[in-house]
Amino acid sequence: DDNFSELFSNVPEFHADSIAVAGNLLKKYPNCDTDSIINQVYPNILSTGKSSEEIIGRLKAKYNIFNDGGYISYTITPHNKNMVTLNLHNGSEEHSTIIPSGNLPPNPYPEFTNTKKLQNTLTNMLMAHGIGSDICLIGTKGCGKSTLVRKFASELGYEIETQLLYKDMNYRDLLQRRVTTETGNTYWQNSPLIDAAIHGRLAILDNIDRISADSMSCIQFLMKDRNVNLPDGTRLIGKEEYNLLSKNLTKEFLDSRNIKMIHPSFRIIGIGDTPTKKNPYINLETMGLFSYFSIDALKQDEVYQFITSMLDVYEPHIAKITCEVMSKINKNIELKNVKFTLRQGIRTVKKASILYKQGTTRYGGLYEIIHDTLLSSFLPVTAKNALNQILDKLGVVSEKESLQDCYDSMKFERDTDERYSHLVPKILFYDIPQHSYHLESMKVSFILGEHLLLIGNQGTGKNKIADKFLEIHGLPRQYIQLHRDTTIASLTSQPNIKGGNIIWEDSPLVKAVKEGHILIIDEADKADVEVVTILKNLVDGEMVLTDNRRILSKERSSFFASDSNIIEIHPNFRMIVLANRPGWPFLGNNFFRECGDLFSTHAIDNPGKTSQILLLKNYAPSVPHEILVKLVEAFDKLQDYHQEGLLSYPYSTREIVNIVKHLEKYPDNLEQVLENVFAFDIHNEHIKPIIFEIFQKLGFKLGDSFLSIEAIKSKNAKEELKVTYTSDSKKEATNPKHGKIDPDNKPHVGGNQWAGGTGGADTAGLGGKGGDSFLSIEAIKSKNAKEELKVTYTSDSKKEATNPKHGKIDPDNKPHVGGNQWAGGTGGADTAGLGGKGGPYRLDSGHPVHQIPDEEKENISEEIKKEAKEMAARELKKKLAEINMSTYTAEQYEKYLQLVKNETTQLRVILEGLEAKNRNERY
Repeated sequence: DDNFSELFSNVPEFHADSIAVAGNLLKKYPNCDTDSIINQVYPNILSTGKSSEEIIGRLKAKYNIFNDGGYISYTITPHNKNMVTLNLHNGSEEHSTIIPSGNLPPNPYPEFTNTKKLQNTLTNMLMAHGIGSDICLIGTKGCGKSTLVRKFASELGYEIETQLLYKDMNYRDLLQRRVTTETGNTYWQNSPLIDAAIHGRLAILDNIDRISADSMSCIQFLMKDRNVNLPDGTRLIGKEEYNLLSKNLTKEFLDSRNIKMIHPSFRIIGIGDTPTKKNPYINLETMGLFSYFSIDALKQDEVYQFITSMLDVYEPHIAKITCEVMSKINKNIELKNVKFTLRQGIRTVKKASILYKQGTTRYGGLYEIIHDTLLSSFLPVTAKNALNQILDKLGVVSEKESLQDCYDSMKFERDTDERYSHLVPKILFYDIPQHSYHLESMKVSFILGEHLLLIGNQGTGKNKIADKFLEIHGLPRQYIQLHRDTTIASLTSQPNIKGGNIIWEDSPLVKAVKEGHILIIDEADKADVEVVTILKNLVDGEMVLTDNRRILSKERSSFFASDSNIIEIHPNFRMIVLANRPGWPFLGNNFFRECGDLFSTHAIDNPGKTSQILLLKNYAPSVPHEILVKLVEAFDKLQDYHQEGLLSYPYSTREIVNIVKHLEKYPDNLEQVLENVFAFDIHNEHIKPIIFEIFQKLGFKLGDSFLSIEAIKSKNAKEELKVTYTSDSKKEATNPKHGKIDPDNKPHVGGNQWAGGTGGADTAGLGGKGGDSFLSIEAIKSKNAKEELKVTYTSDSKKEATNPKHGKIDPDNKPHVGGNQWAGGTGGADTAGLGGKGGPYRLDSGHPVHQIPDEEKENISEEIKKEAKEMAARELKKKLAEINMSTYTAEQYEKYLQLVKNETTQLRVILEGLEAKNRNERY
């Protein structure tokens, strides 16, 4: 009717191919649920908002389309090669049909928990597979998509080929890529998608929400018609077309023309996040490519069922309260950017349960585990408070002191291989309480078989802690450092030159997998997101290398016993990933958001005051204790200002350790070493005063030139540089001449023979008696220089401040130092400018500032100071009149400006961070 026509003008069109899919489902499965069919073939209701959902709901109600149960369970029995019998059950009724399967026999997948919702979804996926449809699973992170895919594959005996998709991936990358052989030749290598098509495997297109719709629509011939032309000239066609050609052409002829058949069991499953208004990746072009299944977040009782079925050992009260915490966190508006995923929930219950069994805690350190898991130390204050309120209401409190006894009672033992003893780190490490706590917590995670993620600000000791952990337990290390140019290929292989040829050797990652070593992945936040997300496959037990080899877990590798391209993951293999926390000023990827729930997370923050003082005392035993305490307090305040948003850089333990190590060797050089640490901040006029104030309040005696750009460039920039010489060259200048030319152009100092020499008496050159007065750089560098260069300083700044004035205005705006004439100059006595004395007010002309000594600034009579003050007041009044502002208004403006001073600084820091991030992304 008209009302419906008007309503449907606001929703996306229905794809024609989707009608065919719906018809085939109804034809093959007579009693299937009509409501679920509509949800499969018209998924845009997930991304078009509540109004569209209401429209679809009204349409269903008009035509009595509702969830009538359909087939609620299934059983699978073998039929013949690459075929199984699917038996569907709907109460007392049963429907059987033959559907394609993989190359392996069906096998159970014990890690799958059959909740009612997941069981229904899996049943509908099998039905869609039975009509030849490819599948797409969409849902939020941690809702069980990957687990559902593995269950589907195991039920049908499919081998899995996983292809990670990324933003800049193009059509050709989806099909083939160019690789180099050991002899330097290049050839086209099939992608996992094409390998799956040829061999009848299940292709997983992971992160389908990241690839452009154009790239996806380019493979629609492969997905809908099972027909594709590859870059190397090969043409893949479906079984029916291939059989038709085979009636008149031999297989040898077809092979010679690079025509190959796509295996009839080949299927594709896409995995993506829920579409949003910002990323509505399911559109009219892509809607007809898949049957879509939305995986809703599990309810609290379903989460409990899932977690308890996945774990052999767990404590019911810990599992129950963890599920309640997960539910409240994921619903809390203050924690909308925090996701407590199912993986994290399972890991939390497992770790807390094993600690609880040690008998000294109520919840097995659940409070500490949750805070570490969610990186609460890096959350905004409001979010952190919301998390603590949730835990307080549920009675989950800190048990950190009791945890030490639990840690001590747990032993981590592993047989060491002396062949790799040289790979065990040996480092300088000073034991402090906070680092010891992290080492013990990491030990428990290792006992539970977890991979570790150490994440924190730069310079907090992540590398030290990781290396010390390996040293304590005698674990061999493989190390790889990522950067913004790291590629997936370089992550798994590295080039070397042998016999004039480029040989691609196993990367540290592959070596660690083979030998059971510990892989340290440093700076994980520096590489592109597409590179680091490949670690997800490795954690899940499957990873395809660039040379077609495949890394598999022990369970999966058992199906490929005779395949030489299979690398079985050693049971001792672990990863320890090190990353900076996300955000300004580190500008890396948000590794925790992308991959954080794959790892047991440990937040490495700056040590507390007691631990820091103990650490500094070890590094600098002769530095007075009072100095160490003041430095710790100063950096503690700097870190507080960073938390408040007043400072962009989170000053860390690394900087303070460098300061005390310097003071240990040069105890009278405090101001210079502080300038070395804060040199970057001298360019920010808003941050300089904050740093200066912190150190002044703590009693550090710092001069006015502290953190001055010009003062750092030259401590005596205000003074005239004069050069004097002392010489042992007794040769008198008697006969000016050109001199001999040295064909080797060697340096010559003195000697009075060579043209172009330095320090000679008669010859043409530099630095001699009869020639140029400039010194040659080479003469200064030369070990055989006959003369010694001495530099002395003299100051001509003797002018007293007598008559404060504005000064003359230079129309050319040239820089003026001293002279007492020009307005806007530096180092003057009476004129308005910068760095001088006695001037009535500050005036900046944009030139480098030359400071006069502090003692000269103080040596001004009270009469001159008073006169300068009065002149400044007159000039201020004049300036206010120019801008039509009264003295009262100016005072009120200054008052309000001071009230929002911190907030404006915070905003400036945020804007600088966004600008820097934008520049980094453009790079």
